[in-house]
Amino acid sequence: CAAGTFSGEEGAGECTPCNAGNFSTEGSSECPPCAAGTFSAEEGAGECTPCPAGNFSTPGSSECPPCEEGTYSDEGAGGCIQVPPEEFALRLTNCQGDAFCRLEMAVNAPSGSFWDAQDEFGERGEDRVFVGTGVPMWGTVCDYVFSDLEAQVACEQMALPSSGAKWMRVGSSGVDSSIAAAEAESLPIWMSDTVCDGDEMQLVDCATYPENLGQGTYDNFVFCDHSEDVGLLCQCGVGTYWSEGAGTTIEGPGGTCTPCGDGETTLMAGSASNASCTCDVGYAREGVVCNPCGQGLYKEVIGEGACDPIPAMATYIGSLDGTCYSYATGGEWSYQVCFGNELSQFKEGETISLGSFTSDSGEDVLLDATNVPYAYQAFTGGTPCDDLPRSGTVRIKCETEGGPSGLASISEDVICVYILEFYTPLICDHPSFQSQL
Repeated sequence: CAAGTFSGEEGAGECTPCNAGNFSTEGSSECPPCAAGTFSAEEGAGECTPCPAGNFSTPGSSECPPCEEGTYSDEGAGGCIQVPPEEFALRLTNCQGDAFCRLEMAVNAPSGSFWDAQDEFGERGEDRVFVGTGVPMWGTVCDYVFSDLEAQVACEQMALPSSGAKWMRVGSSGVDSSIAAAEAESLPIWMSDTVCDGDEMQLVDCATYPENLGQGTYDNFVFCDHSEDVGLLCQCGVGTYWSEGAGTTIEGPGGTCTPCGDGETTLMAGSASNASCTCDVGYAREGVVCNPCGQGLYKEVIGEGACDPIPAMATYIGSLDGTCYSYATGGEWSYQVCFGNELSQFKEGETISLGSFTSDSGEDVLLDATNVPYAYQAFTGGTPCDDLPRSGTVRIKCETEGGPSGLASISEDVICVYILEFYTPLICDHPSFQSQL
């Protein structure tokens, strides 16, 4: 029989072509399978062809499928080899859906060096001594002093959303211990005590323990175990969204956390597109743009709702009218305001009028020298002082700490003209005072 054919029985009248994935030489009684790393794509092959580099085959193959991403092969390979990671590369593993993932770093520990993870008492544990092989290997990062700033640097290094990045302990004693996988116990713990400035290109560029990480010497140890592994959630911050291909990261084309438009924000961090952008507090949509609420209007929630008329000030502080509050300075005189009626100063046996109620701020809200908003009531026509009537203003401000209503201070910057500070929780719900809270 010719090469590529065979006859398996005596007395055969013709030779049979070998199947794809097999071959035969001249005069064969059978067609053995192609060896691993070779293939025959068609019937009747007299020999098998080596797989090209980047592909592989098992015995008896009619084709050579490509190696999976992250693996490689030379010509004639029966399998693919994992591509060693670049030194100090980062990756996320054991991700829980859209939640936190365990952070891993690749470090090239020279052959013969060791890396030891000890507990806080210096106990080594023989199963946690890792001998270097001269090839970068994956390990974890300990969470000592790790913060969201370090999380942002790590996410940026991996070309992932970073402006709203969060970290979490994900080991067996962590908040989300479901991420602690059995394979973590076989990994080195490469670094701890990581402190970044925020402008580093790689996590390894941050201050870290040991200080010689990245300098080719690894005869060291860290006081950590895998119950303290760092986990990350890489996401954009509030008011931004992830825009694929809109920017360039340190690892090449990726995306960027793009700010929403003017007057827009997002309800939470982690937005994946500009569809999550909506009108911010104090803005309402007109067409495709979020514009500020007009005079006399407000909006105190994020969303696509309209601006509403600001409620009348009397709705909040009208109940003060007819009530009186006193204030003792610790000196000779004390002061009293009766809202909507009279302002006075008094001491034993003597009372001086500082004015009768004449006006209030209405719907206007003013700002003091430190930009704290206030409403007011004005009192004029009080007892003469240097031939001029005394007068005073009571500034009504929000009591942000939840305390009771009451006078808090008095000043007399101009002789016989008084300013009293009055704090009350009643006014805090007015839209003009919400920014204080």
